[in-house]
Amino acid sequence: MLSKWLSRLNVHQDRDPADQGDVSLATALLLHEVAVADTAQDAVEADQVLQEISDAFGLSAEQAATLKRQSALEAERTVSLHGVVEALNASLDAEGKRHLCARLWRVAFADGHLDPQEEGLIRKLADLLFIPHPVFVQEKLKAEAAQVPGPSGA
Repeated sequence: MLSKWLSRLNVHQDRDPADQGDVSLATALLLHEVAVADTAQDAVEADQVLQEISDAFGLSAEQAATLKRQSALEAERTVSLHGVVEALNASLDAEGKRHLCARLWRVAFADGHLDPQEEGLIRKLADLLFIPHPVFVQEKLKAEAAQVPGPSGA
């Protein structure tokens, strides 16, 4: 099943095969999942997902939007995130996982509010990615501290 999922990832790539196609799509898929974990993705979370995709892989706004669309389609077809996590575990080192954790937190905090569903999903992903708990907490605190208060002072 994992090989079937990974082969579908490769079909969707429109970039150089030397690029990190599996990692980029898997990362974008997890960012998307965090953004919709609270069942409502607002514009600020969608913008943050695009920003994180662009920053992580050095993509233009158009390329990031394409990858975001691909990840949303893949998320609809994906029954379990375990295959996605396995692909990332095989590709990322500890520092790469730390960066991914930070990106997930920034998406969760993008709307100025951390929903329990978002935190629960990131906690589960951190466990599956073997991210040490202190790193999980450090990245959460960094993202929380970096929040810009919204117009309502949230």
